[in-house]
Amino acid sequence: MVWTKEQNKEYQKEYYLKNKAKILINTKKWKKTPQGKNYAKGYREKNKEKIREHQKEFYQKNKDKILQRHKEWKQKNKERIREWTKAYDIKIRKHKKCKYCGTEFIATLEHPIYCSDECSKASKEEYYPKNKERLSARHKEYWKEYYPKNKAKVREKEKEWYQKNIGRARLAHKEWYLKHIDRLRLAHKEYYEKNKDKMQPRGKEYRKKIRQEFLLTYKTGNCCAKCGWKEHPEILQFHHRDKKMKEFTIGNLSASKRRSPEFQAEVKKCVLLCPNCHSLLHIKHRSFK
Repeated sequence: MVWTKEQNKEYQKEYYLKNKAKILINTKKWKKTPQGKNYAKGYREKNKEKIREHQKEFYQKNKDKILQRHKEWKQKNKERIREWTKAYDIKIRKHKKCKYCGTEFIATLEHPIYCSDECSKASKEEYYPKNKERLSARHKEYWKEYYPKNKAKVREKEKEWYQKNIGRARLAHKEWYLKHIDRLRLAHKEYYEKNKDKMQPRGKEYRKKIRQEFLLTYKTGNCCAKCGWKEHPEILQFHHRDKKMKEFTIGNLSASKRRSPEFQAEVKKCVLLCPNCHSLLHIKHRSFK
């Protein structure tokens, strides 16, 4: 009987499943022998790329399990980890010269190259402007590969950072916007001309939403301060108590500026009146020749 390749593979699978435990024990013993060690070294050197790809695929499939086991192992072996770090720290400790200032110091895990945090910051500040183009190009290439794979993770981290540093983020955004106003306006005009069909209906919906918010917050449930009329609150008008305190007319503002704090401050200076009372009040102050 001559077996084909497919029959041989099927027989090997069946034999492996029946005698799995024995085979694993024998392979572990053989790996410890000098023959097994030499074979493993040669196989790794020949198939480095295949092994790395296989490890990456395995890690992506079983990421949660691996991280959980790693955390459990850390919690169980805290004392061992501390002993290892101390031993490693003692090995590294040597008299070295700081790369920035040139003073001699004992190297540690925290400061293996520079004598202090000040020297490390100063060296980075000098290094970046000299190699700005090379570093920015390398960062862009890395970001193109990293961002599409980890889009959700990056957005979550950005939200967390923004919530912690709202004030700093807003100031940085204002500074960047003022520097690039002309470029942004030109880009916005070009985009609007190309996509008028999309932008015009969006603008109408946005204006409707702001009008509804404006009515709900300032007019609905209120009445005329003079006569008490409240059948149609949409018609009510804003009247400034003092003309000297008036900075702008509320009706002339665009929809986008009705959410600004300046608008809210101006509304507090006013009183709601019906159109009849409002017109009568203005007629009294006018003088006709």
